[in-house]
Amino acid sequence: MAKFRAVVIDAETGGEGSYDFTGSGLLISASPMRVWQAFFESETASESILPLFPEYEVYTAFRHEETWVITVTGAFIRQSGRKVPYMSMIHLIDAEGH
Repeated sequence: MAKFRAVVIDAETGGEGSYDFTGSGLLISASPMRVWQAFFESETASESILPLFPEYEVYTAFRHEETWVITVTGAFIRQSGRKVPYMSMIHLIDAEGH
């Protein structure tokens, strides 16, 4: 399994979080939405993001081909229904998963 890092910035706190997760080494070549979904379905997101924001919307998702970085913008949705804008960048940090 390869290791990926998602850096997420939310507009509510201005805070930045760095979250590592694992997936297939081929994941980075999948659609940007698939990469985002893999992160949001990861144990890391389940423990740190889902308790605060159980749902999300994606407004843009694209891959920077030269650097293989996925950029995603959208809104996290609180249980109350309030939307909090976010921006995230996801990249491969270890193809071998060490």
